[in-house]
Amino acid sequence: DIPSIRRTYLPEAVLSLIALCGWTPPSGAAANNEILTLEEMIKTFDLKRVHKANAIVDSGKLKWLNGRFWKRRIQSGDPEVVEMATRVVGDRFGSDASVAPEYMKKVLSCLAERVQVPSDVASLGSYFFVAPVRRVPQAPNAQLIDPTEILEKLRVGEHLNREQARKARELLT
Repeated sequence: DIPSIRRTYLPEAVLSLIALCGWTPPSGAAANNEILTLEEMIKTFDLKRVHKANAIVDSGKLKWLNGRFWKRRIQSGDPEVVEMATRVVGDRFGSDASVAPEYMKKVLSCLAERVQVPSDVASLGSYFFVAPVRRVPQAPNAQLIDPTEILEKLRVGEHLNREQARKARELLT
């Protein structure tokens, strides 16, 4: 249904998928030859590159295209994706997970490579919004691991280096 598509996919991803169903952009038109803005499509469009083969609407490709456009928007600091992500996190975790836009921007920058749809922010980055406590299996006294320190470090604006982020992810999943 249309409202669900609007909540899930960015307009430029849907437009790209539709355009690519019957048109092949020239090589070199974009980095991946598929991630084109509307302006780039208009500039490079040539009727000779339109083909009559059966168009296949691939939901996997739409999701992939959406991820590429999410990454672009995250990198540009687009407030719309910050708002979309904040709404999804609030819906998923409730008021306990309310976050400031600056914090959400930092979270999104960590998840930019992996997010394809808004719900990915909540599922892939849940440890940024709620502090899980996990028992270590087979530990003699079942030690508790509390990642609050890592969350606090991120909330106050300190960055984790790649190794710290990897260890935090391992610890929390």
